[in-house]
Amino acid sequence: MTITFDSRELIEAFEQISAQSNKITNQLCRQQSWQQDEPFLCSIASSLNDYFYRDGEDGRSTSQCCAVVAGIDADQIRTLNQAKDSFKTLIGNYRAHHPKETKHWQRSVFTSHSPARQTLSETAHGRLNLKACWRRLRFIEQPVKSISYAWYRNGRSIQRIEYQQVVERLERLDRQGVNIQSAWQTLAAIRATTPLCIVQRQAPLIRANVRLGNGEMTAFNSSTPIFLAAQASLPAIRPLPLANEQAARKSRSDQRIEREPLIPMLRLHRYLNAE
Repeated sequence: MTITFDSRELIEAFEQISAQSNKITNQLCRQQSWQQDEPFLCSIASSLNDYFYRDGEDGRSTSQCCAVVAGIDADQIRTLNQAKDSFKTLIGNYRAHHPKETKHWQRSVFTSHSPARQTLSETAHGRLNLKACWRRLRFIEQPVKSISYAWYRNGRSIQRIEYQQVVERLERLDRQGVNIQSAWQTLAAIRATTPLCIVQRQAPLIRANVRLGNGEMTAFNSSTPIFLAAQASLPAIRPLPLANEQAARKSRSDQRIEREPLIPMLRLHRYLNAE
């Protein structure tokens, strides 16, 4: 089965997300809301419309917003989430059949005279953040008594990888880049039996602990505003603690992995005393 890519379909899908986000944003002035104002957190309105990432920003990252909005129409959030799901399905289908042409459909959002193109110009952002586009919003349809925020830190993930797998990853990249050439030189200087691993540092997550009106407790990761559909007033809210938000983890005495990456672009590390 061949999937034919139509950039108009992608643009229309994104514009549905953008239009519904703007519709919800315009209603915020009529709702009771609370948001934590800190440099590392964005506003409610920004969170709802932050679909592009700036130059130099990690494409895997998304903005974080610690906020609660009461009295929202659940159908408005449901409609936006459905638009996000449709966009994700569209991208997923094309990705599966054309894995080497991702830049084409990312550029297509910005190559026509459309509201999406205008949004790009106004925000001075460079590329579409796909994860932000299909990140669903959380809404609660039962009465809420209280919400408390906390940091959830899960350290880092370490994945063993074979030398040949590293070779295969590099072969999929553009050989002409300076960083690629340096990576090949580094790889050529070590043995094929060298124990290697991919290390990804996990950013701290915002966790919301919610007590419902009936006394039940629920908890979930919450990087976007929480919308309350069953009440017009705000519940009791405990803000996110600010202690050492950017604190680095202490080095462990049993550290087994070299601190500096062997090939930074792949987040490739070597085990200590590997050679």
